[in-house]
Amino acid sequence: SIAKQFTFQLRNVIWLSIIIGIVFCLAGLWLSYNLHIPSGAVIIIVSVCSYIIVSGFNHGLKKALSKNSPQ
Repeated sequence: SIAKQFTFQLRNVIWLSIIIGIVFCLAGLWLSYNLHIPSGAVIIIVSVCSYIIVSGFNHGLKKALSKNSPQ
């Protein structure tokens, strides 16, 4: 769903999803190792937080662009 916010071509969505998944897994594993907490939960938390941030940023950007466009 994060990848779909950046591109709509299926090939690009697939590749971006793979890259994002690898990044989330590595970040979650690194955080869980340093914080001594379960890795699965941390990977999910990293993923959800990233989704919220990206969605909020895109929503704010669309709102700002629609406010500046002439009607």
